[in-house]
Amino acid sequence: VKFVKVADLPWPQYYDGKGWANQWARAFAINSIPSPWLIDREGKVSTYLPGQPTAEQLEPHIQKIARPAATARG
Repeated sequence: VKFVKVADLPWPQYYDGKGWANQWARAFAINSIPSPWLIDREGKVSTYLPGQPTAEQLEPHIQKIARPAATARG
C-alpha cells in the first residue's frame, strides 16, 4: 500500500498473496510481469501481449484502438 501511494500508481492494484495461483492470474492466464493489456475506448480488452513487447510490436494494436469509430453517413 505504501509503495502504491509513493509511486502514485493510478490504476487498481490487487494482491492476495497467492502469486500466480490467484483468481485473476488463473482467469486471465497471467504468468509474466509485465502483463500488458490494451483496453479499447469501451473498456474491453483489445489485445494481450505477454512479456515485455516492444513499441514496434504494440504500435499496430494501439493504432487499431486509437482510431475513432467510423460514423455512418447518409
